[in-house]
Amino acid sequence: VLSNLENRKQVHNKTIKLCEGVLKHKSLEWETIMRNELSGPIHHFDLVVTVGGDGTLLRASHYMDDSIPVLGVNSDPTQPEE
Repeated sequence: VLSNLENRKQVHNKTIKLCEGVLKHKSLEWETIMRNELSGPIHHFDLVVTVGGDGTLLRASHYMDDSIPVLGVNSDPTQPEE
């Protein structure tokens, strides 16, 4: 079980790094905020990209209003249809 969790964590971290790498090559201002760092309202952003699963997207949604679009990236799909 622990080995499986460690593998999933590695896949998740690689997905975060992939997304950050793509953003670094664009002429955009962006910042990474980890899920456990969310503590106040998310505002002054044109787009929020969540990298994780449903829980990550839901947690971020509690800190923002409906004026900011959200793009969810599943960092570790376990089923082909995910």
